[in-house]
Amino acid sequence: MTAPLPVISVCVLAQKTIPATYGLSDIDEQCDINHVMAGAIKHQAEHALSLNAGMGGLQTAIHLTRADPAAHARY
Repeated sequence: MTAPLPVISVCVLAQKTIPATYGLSDIDEQCDINHVMAGAIKHQAEHALSLNAGMGGLQTAIHLTRADPAAHARY
């Protein structure tokens, strides 16, 4: 069983680590982006976007932003 994608997105923001893309092995040479293939990489992402598609055309998206602890500090 795998974790729901929004949970993985929260972990990416909290742990400052981007996991490798499962099953990624054949990349189109014209796709000019940084792929995470061999293992997780350290990166302090500020935002995460989780897209999901379900049966019957149901589609959802959730945009997460890293919390700023200083903005929530109590004086």
